[in-house]
Amino acid sequence: MSATVFRVIRRVVCGLVLLTAPAQADDGAAALAAGGLVFVKAPGIVMQREDLTVSAAQIWVRFEMRNDRPEPATLRVAFPLPDVPLLTPGGWETPSGANVALPGDVTDPRFIDFTVRVNGRPVQPELDIRAMLPDGRDVSALLREAGGTRLLLQPRWFDPGTLAPAVRQRLLDAGAIKPAEPGDPASPDVAQWATRIRFHWEQIFPPGVTVIEHSYRPMLGFNFVEKIDGHWTGTGAGDLEHAFCIDPATDRALRGFATPGHPATGYEVAYILSTAATWDGPIGTFHLTIEGGRLPSGPLFAGGNVGLISLCTGLKLRETSRLRFEATARDYHPPADLRALFVVHDEAVR
Repeated sequence: MSATVFRVIRRVVCGLVLLTAPAQADDGAAALAAGGLVFVKAPGIVMQREDLTVSAAQIWVRFEMRNDRPEPATLRVAFPLPDVPLLTPGGWETPSGANVALPGDVTDPRFIDFTVRVNGRPVQPELDIRAMLPDGRDVSALLREAGGTRLLLQPRWFDPGTLAPAVRQRLLDAGAIKPAEPGDPASPDVAQWATRIRFHWEQIFPPGVTVIEHSYRPMLGFNFVEKIDGHWTGTGAGDLEHAFCIDPATDRALRGFATPGHPATGYEVAYILSTAATWDGPIGTFHLTIEGGRLPSGPLFAGGNVGLISLCTGLKLRETSRLRFEATARDYHPPADLRALFVVHDEAVR
């Protein structure tokens, strides 16, 4: 896969926060089944066009879905989020040990501000929320009984006094929580589950074209970007040179962002394209826009402006305006999911 790397520099003000990059997913045809949503083929439903705009602040997608059959087709469309990881005293932690920052209050299952419109009209999607243990067991019902959906949405360290003794014992017996320090009655209990959230809705596709649009705030990955032993590395993604195709020109640009002892701040955005395969055939026209702009600000984000964008792609991206790059492909079979690194400029390294 060829490398396409871009550099655009602006002044920024940015603080640091530990996170890693779970992926966001493309829409796909799905059916409700035991254990949650599963993806199924949708014969006769063609993705005629997809327009995808990616920034560190928002993902926006527009689909033109064409039903080539003579009769309407009723399907369930689903949008799966990555697993919401464990909340620990050090932050939201994935199984690999890397922390994440979420773009909102996870006690509200719509914390990414997911919106969807069909033919210009808003749709209120349903929610499927599950709590899964590392061994694959679904403990959603147990957690709802113990503390409602709020408990299910907040995997975290528990003060032993938070739960009634009988409820706590049930969670211990099920392996849903474990004492952080066995034998210490004051030690917090550690939640063992990850939360899975799926937005889904029933969609009628009449013969012809149906337009579906949706947007959401991405969960950003974070890297302290620095050069160690001659190689660009990051705290979350590791080998940045291969992950984001950092070539000599980008290497020179990054040295203006990060100097010894002063790593740069890099945010990763990931987007899963592979679920487009659940539709019939390739994407007729795929249009991708990558743009910089201002990063979100809030309790978990310090804000700031993007100064450099780097990614691996076979698409022929072209600069259409400052901090904006676009590419179009016909009969597109996504060869891989999309990952882009957005680097901000810390004036302290100048």
